[in-house]
Amino acid sequence: MLRIAALAYAFVAYAAGMAVLALFGAFLLGFDLLARAGAPLAEALAVDIALIALFGVQHSVMARPAFKEAWTRLVPRAIERSTYVIVSALALGALIAFWKPAPGVMWEASGGTAIALYAVFGLGAAILVSSTFMIDHFDLFGLKQAWNAGRTCRPSSDFRVVLLYRLVRHPIMLGFLVMFWAVPRMTLDHLVLSLGLTAYILVALHFEERDLLEEHGEAYRRYRREVSALIPLPRTAGEEPVAPARR
Repeated sequence: MLRIAALAYAFVAYAAGMAVLALFGAFLLGFDLLARAGAPLAEALAVDIALIALFGVQHSVMARPAFKEAWTRLVPRAIERSTYVIVSALALGALIAFWKPAPGVMWEASGGTAIALYAVFGLGAAILVSSTFMIDHFDLFGLKQAWNAGRTCRPSSDFRVVLLYRLVRHPIMLGFLVMFWAVPRMTLDHLVLSLGLTAYILVALHFEERDLLEEHGEAYRRYRREVSALIPLPRTAGEEPVAPARR
């Protein structure tokens, strides 16, 4: 019974997460389903920055090991990750729903340039999605934990070296970064969004790397020496790098 309930909850969380991510992709490209009222520049920027901060704080705090340890005293471990997915979907959904457009256009491409930017955006999305499957997509989004509810499963901390993770340590975040910036139309408020989320990713990766070093020690330290974080660079000669942990 526990497993059925956990699986139902996890599937709802997964569906919500995927739906909001799809909406976010459309939102980044300027396909907005909401009729948004204009607002003065100062008000729009204040609201938008607050929404970015809300998402960043939620996403980072709930991902920290100390929070997870405390949180699982209230929430069963089988649905801890799914709960994270749902709350993240709510935070990102709030960002999309309450976002205020600001006047001003930084650039607007057309013709071949626009097509090229759409293609690069698609490449970023492909990097993002494929990277989740290169580690463990269903674990990342909480389905695996729910499937294993009630079972005795020993979590594995082993790393696996696969495809894009041989080139960069954080291909999921690389995919997001490409999507933030490779857009044919960059408005002022979209520039604020791209800058804010880029800053968030850089800060979040600092804390994530610290957690990974604490968990995996020399193995992850060697991986950091041999594989760059976000930009593919030639690897130094040496042993085969270990693979990254899941997000």
